[in-house]
Amino acid sequence: LEVGNQGTLLIEGIDHLALSVQRKLVAFIRTENVYPLGSENPVHSSARIIASTTIDLAERVQAGKFDPQLYKLLASHSITVPPLRERKRDLKLIVDHFIERYSEQAGKRIKEVEPGAYQQIMTYNWPGNIDELKVVIRRAVNLSPADTLSPEHLFIGMAPVEGKITFNLLRTEPAQRLFKSRLYPVLPQIVTILFFGLLMGMGYFGSQQAGNNIATTLTWGFWWPTLVILWLLVARGWCAVCPLGAMSEFFSKFFSLGLKVPSFVREYGFYMAAAGLCLIIWAETTFHMVDSPMA
Repeated sequence: LEVGNQGTLLIEGIDHLALSVQRKLVAFIRTENVYPLGSENPVHSSARIIASTTIDLAERVQAGKFDPQLYKLLASHSITVPPLRERKRDLKLIVDHFIERYSEQAGKRIKEVEPGAYQQIMTYNWPGNIDELKVVIRRAVNLSPADTLSPEHLFIGMAPVEGKITFNLLRTEPAQRLFKSRLYPVLPQIVTILFFGLLMGMGYFGSQQAGNNIATTLTWGFWWPTLVILWLLVARGWCAVCPLGAMSEFFSKFFSLGLKVPSFVREYGFYMAAAGLCLIIWAETTFHMVDSPMA
């Protein structure tokens, strides 16, 4: 706030602020004074505060998780932004903005979006709102081998979960903080690649007696159970940090065949993945890979 004097401070996701910080923010809004860390002397600041949230703050106040005084101050000057499904006219501008942003991050120049891709985007209702759109566009930009986004690069929507009792681990606050961190997914990718490389090295160059090679214990006692648990808990989130996927993405920046994703892969990808998993389990059992560190 002191640095932002005469400027604007955007607090994105203000509902994530701790209650103690919320109370300090109330004091600043009322007095325009801020106390620097370790100082007892107030410093004047005319910084303008803009806060955003996707949560119903009134419910947070009732639950005791949001300061009521701060809520009153914010509610008196609030703007409600309609969800994407209610402002389809803005979608093209928003999509073009995200394409430009993620193209720059990926070192690409997406110059064109095929009409079929725009049609898919426009006809979808986007229940996950802007966050879901960001994920779809970023994935499409990364998948595009050329300067054009095609319908096969878009993976829109997920099958709804039936039943009244549901739990999504990825929507918990710790998971959301992790996904928004600058260290994600780079740090988890580095960790999994190092672990995967360590297993490969010990398996190939270590003792070929299963009981004397720690790679066997790590693979069957840690890696496989962890893989299954992560698959059940975070589903597609595992794909973002999978060592094979990370290495493939790295090499694709230097060697790319420029091939499009076949339509049958998009349509039957789930069944192909399930069949591949069954094939791996069959091979491990048939060829007694549990007893072979090199395998």
